[in-house]
Amino acid sequence: MEARKNGNAQSQLTRLESISWLLIAAVATWALVTIRGSIGSAQVALIYVLIVLGASARRGRRLGLSLAAGCFFAFNFFFVPPYATLTVANPSDWIVLLAFLTTSAVAAQLLHRSQNEADLARQRTLELRRLATAGAEGLQAAQADDAIVAIARVIREELGTDECEVYLRDGDKDLVRLVARATAAGTGSERHISHVERRVADIVLTADASTIIVPLQVRARPVGLLRLHSGRALSSGVIQHPFAEVLAYYAAVGLERLRLTADAEHADALREADRLKDALLAAVSHDLRTPLTTIKAAAHEMAVDGDQRARTIEVETDRLNRYVSNLLDLSRLNGGALKPSFEIVPAADLLGAAVQQAAAILADRDVRLSVAPGKQILARCDFVLTLHALVNVLENAVRYSGSEYPVEVHAYLDGEWMRVDIADRGTGIREADRERIFQPFERGDHSVRVGGAGLGLPIARRLLEVQSGTLTFADRAGGGTVFTLSVPSTEPADLGDGSL
Repeated sequence: MEARKNGNAQSQLTRLESISWLLIAAVATWALVTIRGSIGSAQVALIYVLIVLGASARRGRRLGLSLAAGCFFAFNFFFVPPYATLTVANPSDWIVLLAFLTTSAVAAQLLHRSQNEADLARQRTLELRRLATAGAEGLQAAQADDAIVAIARVIREELGTDECEVYLRDGDKDLVRLVARATAAGTGSERHISHVERRVADIVLTADASTIIVPLQVRARPVGLLRLHSGRALSSGVIQHPFAEVLAYYAAVGLERLRLTADAEHADALREADRLKDALLAAVSHDLRTPLTTIKAAAHEMAVDGDQRARTIEVETDRLNRYVSNLLDLSRLNGGALKPSFEIVPAADLLGAAVQQAAAILADRDVRLSVAPGKQILARCDFVLTLHALVNVLENAVRYSGSEYPVEVHAYLDGEWMRVDIADRGTGIREADRERIFQPFERGDHSVRVGGAGLGLPIARRLLEVQSGTLTFADRAGGGTVFTLSVPSTEPADLGDGSL
């Protein structure tokens, strides 16, 4: 209602000012007629041109051209002989009349163009100032939420709408949630866009033309929606203006900042949870060592006295002790506490020690060890860490391989690396599990009922990585998997056949 009143008042003022210029032209004509005998055509033409320019400067080209046409006929009627007629007795007077009309029209057009350029320059300056304000509002806000609210307020004010709402896209789902709302009154009830509006990919204008939904993107990736609402009819051109597009992009960048802030907070929470988990694992694992040692000692004494159950207790105690050792190693690896101590280690010693340490797990399983013939294979590694990794992979192969198949272990040189292949005839590793099996507490095919906590392979890989080594695997021809442990080698001595 207020806008309509303002528009009516402005229209009345325009009409009054146009009438005023017509009166000025009429009064000037009357004054010139009274002194017609003492002035020439040039003076009349100059005065009329001044009136046309003044009207054009004040009310625009339309009034200027109208006055130019009126002054042309007044010039002819009152100041070109024969007077009080529209005929021209002297042909040279046509030159004066046409020169006046052309000059007035061209001057009105040029003045109109210069005014438009000046208005455009002022508008661009104002838009730049507004963009600077929007950028400052977003940058000065300490929190990402506050920045979005500030940008929504600037967009509403600059585009002249009643409401501006900014919605954040919920991950990769086809859902959005309201994160900022600015209204003309500063308050208002919360509204949610409909399911149809959530799916927009282009600018959408509702049926009643009161609401515009605009998709927001950053680097061609959708991040949310901008909803503009007004009590008056809107057009899609409101948001397609370059200035409005920049404001919408500010909103999109604000949403991206909000998303990145949320991701960073989530990552911090995960890191803190991981740190607490490592601390808990280290504390629990350390405290379990003493009672396990006591239980094993007591079981050994019972076995000496002839108690057959003592052997079972010892086996299960060793198994639990391996779990505790893995947990301790995991916490040390995560904390960077494990530092390798390099030495020269023969491959044959590594394989023999691995079989001896894994004897409880291997039981009567057929494990076939071999070393490539030729020069003795020497590794430059930490014996304890490499042995631990080798035992973990060997135990994994035994668990997942059928008892009727042997586990084959073969050491060989490959350039500057000593490699150990551990081949089994298990079910193999599914494509979906190829990276997951190296994550702590993750296991491969759950359809295979085997023991273990899912720590052997992750710890083995990281024990080798701290020595600049690697742990990889490949499918084995005929079924099963071949795990390959690699550590740096050193110059071997020539020993002949090099067999175990």
